[in-house]
Amino acid sequence: KDRIRAIALIHNQLHLNNDSAYVEMGGYLNKLISQMGESFSSYNKKILVRVNVEEINLAIDYAVPVGLIMCELLSNAYKHAFKGIIEIELKNNSERSLNYELLVRDNGIGYKGKVPFLDQSSTGVEIISAFIQQLDAKYSMIEGEVGFGLFIQFAIDERHSKFN
Repeated sequence: KDRIRAIALIHNQLHLNNDSAYVEMGGYLNKLISQMGESFSSYNKKILVRVNVEEINLAIDYAVPVGLIMCELLSNAYKHAFKGIIEIELKNNSERSLNYELLVRDNGIGYKGKVPFLDQSSTGVEIISAFIQQLDAKYSMIEGEVGFGLFIQFAIDERHSKFN
């Protein structure tokens, strides 16, 4: 249900922006985070989500995968995590104008699985992995004594980005 809502929210953003090609990611991700928080409110967890998203407009071909990756990572944090903080960043790499960095991390108990996180056979993780491939992205996991995170870097060509 949350995946469908995430896609519906993108289409809503397209109509609000009067632009059928680009999604303003700051507004979209903030609404997605709010929607996910409401969806998991019955879990009664005290989770603070900190968002740092630059003003970035992405073509729908990139906005959908980024949104669904976020949806899955937030869902995992709400289901399996803790009382704590989730940090989300989406920014343009200042060294290369069309390279983007997405970071989602928490200060919870971390991932304790026996196989690497993206090698799990769960639907959510398979979705994350598939969209990382679709973005032709590089990723790294942030694991330590506390928390878990996923850092994703992807590049797009000029036809798929619009700067304000």
